[in-house]
Amino acid sequence: MKEKTLLIVSTNFPPDGRAGTQRVLRFTKYLVKLGWDVSVLTLKPEFSLYKTIQDYSLLSKVPTSVDVCRTAVFRLVWPFSGFNSYLIPDREVGWVPSACRQGLKIIGEKHISCLYSSAPPWTTNVICWWLKKKSGVKWVADIRDPWTRRPWMSAQDRRGVRYSLLRKIEQTVVNYADRVILNTSNLHEDFRAYYREVDPQKFLTIPNGMDADDFIGLDGAKTFGDRFVVTYGGSLYRKRDPRPFLQALSELLRDKAVAESDLLVRFLGSVDAKFDMHGWIREHNLQSMVKVEPPIAHDQYLKALASSDVLLLIQPDTDLQVPSKLFEYMAIGKPVLALAHDGATSDTVEEYGNGMVVKPYDVIAIKSAIIKLLKTERTAETNDISDREPIRKWSAATTSQKLDSVLQECLAT
Repeated sequence: MKEKTLLIVSTNFPPDGRAGTQRVLRFTKYLVKLGWDVSVLTLKPEFSLYKTIQDYSLLSKVPTSVDVCRTAVFRLVWPFSGFNSYLIPDREVGWVPSACRQGLKIIGEKHISCLYSSAPPWTTNVICWWLKKKSGVKWVADIRDPWTRRPWMSAQDRRGVRYSLLRKIEQTVVNYADRVILNTSNLHEDFRAYYREVDPQKFLTIPNGMDADDFIGLDGAKTFGDRFVVTYGGSLYRKRDPRPFLQALSELLRDKAVAESDLLVRFLGSVDAKFDMHGWIREHNLQSMVKVEPPIAHDQYLKALASSDVLLLIQPDTDLQVPSKLFEYMAIGKPVLALAHDGATSDTVEEYGNGMVVKPYDVIAIKSAIIKLLKTERTAETNDISDREPIRKWSAATTSQKLDSVLQECLAT
């Protein structure tokens, strides 16, 4: 078998603080422990499209043995910046020239035997396709979200030359990669059903998870007195609309079913302006009950989750996905209120067994769920999470062992 040398190609890498970074960081950490010599090709932080979602504390979790190469990205600027949304395959395509050039250099210098791409953005797959074509090294494509069949894609976006090209790129990736990893069984089945002509053994499922080390000694002490605290962690965008939940709160307050002093709801993360969160909060007199806070460092984020009574998940119309935050929610061990349609997310919450699933736009059902949760006994605080089922099943050590096996299978062929 070839030497275990791996090049990870990903825009999601510290200090990037988005959810996708956690998956890549966990794999990086535990693959090193499993004997891999890991190199990473990523962006220079100043070229990130998400400068407001950066967490420099994550850099301390990158193993010192990992060689991280950061390169520049070509960006369209005014007056051409309006065309960024039409770029193919996405807005990161300007990274291709420098990433391909530097990636080929790393492959030669480090004697790389396998490539791993994390997408979206889909540009990472284009880069690894080119690197494999030029070098012949094995390639594992990790696809975290639906691509050309994503449920939130509008009917207009499913037509025209651009969509045809995107489908062609996806098909090329599926055909050319040695293995294609999907992070839910639902997404796995979607790809297998769509690409019937492809060997089904090429597709594998490795779910998101959590790093058990992040929860050791986690302080879950209450920070808001006797108030019942509900916390949502992460960004609100696309169809992750908080307004039905806020409407439910407003009606409960109006009907005196809850008092302002009883309940506190925290939203931790960036919020799309289209939701006008602050306007809604003022209009419905929720200022003392609802707090919208900017993104915080990951360790502080976990502490906020641990000090909560209920963890809120807003995940509509994504039946093929399970957001990575849910696995951290489950590791914390608190009840989960999931606003989700039937699918992978609701299935996971039900499997967890300590949560409620409500249709995301059903205000009456959301009100009922809030009242029911307020009446439940609060979860006792504990720092010992080693015996919790989510830790055993979805720990980074477990998921990384699966990836290790996939990579070694590629090297053996």
